[in-house]
Amino acid sequence: MATNQYFSHYTATNEQDLIESLVIESIQAQGLDVAYIEREQLNKDYLYNEDPTNSFNDSTEIEMYPASVDGFDGDGEMFSSFGIDLKKTATFIVSKKRFKELFPLLIRPREGDLIYMPITNTLLEIKFVDNESPFFEKGKQYVFELKLETFEYSYEDIQTNDFDIDQELDDMFNPQPETIVEDYGDNDDLDADPAQDINFDPSNPFGVR
Repeated sequence: MATNQYFSHYTATNEQDLIESLVIESIQAQGLDVAYIEREQLNKDYLYNEDPTNSFNDSTEIEMYPASVDGFDGDGEMFSSFGIDLKKTATFIVSKKRFKELFPLLIRPREGDLIYMPITNTLLEIKFVDNESPFFEKGKQYVFELKLETFEYSYEDIQTNDFDIDQELDDMFNPQPETIVEDYGDNDDLDADPAQDINFDPSNPFGVR
């Protein structure tokens, strides 16, 4: 038996708006605030689809829901040709409507952009954006699913225009060396001290008798 022709399951805009508002409310109630940092490419190599001069010059706060509630996923610690390779991944959910409100010039979250989590002081890179879920509730999709991985810093220019975030990232990627106080003897002080009766004979520097 076919579905009832008098009930429209995929064009009910009122129900779609209701579901979307509930999704946004759920993310705002159970999610966390993160900083979305946009990547700027000024010299993109279209052959390799990368830019060696990537820069990150702005950040916008937005709420996301961490689907990986037990912490970071991934393969954990693995040995590679370059030593121990730490792969930490996470999955975040963000409302399509809220994202378009805050980023009107972007169609969707972009691979290569960064997500900063203040609660754990972690910088994550977007590796994949799933925007085509096979399930269309009432004929509409309401969220983006972001696949994230810990960001590997390679001396990129990161200036988010947020003092707190910039300070945390600067401490993370450019730690200041510890100041070492070296206390050595001062020869000038020794020469000026009359109590020091030192007779140095260049022909017998060790004072052998």
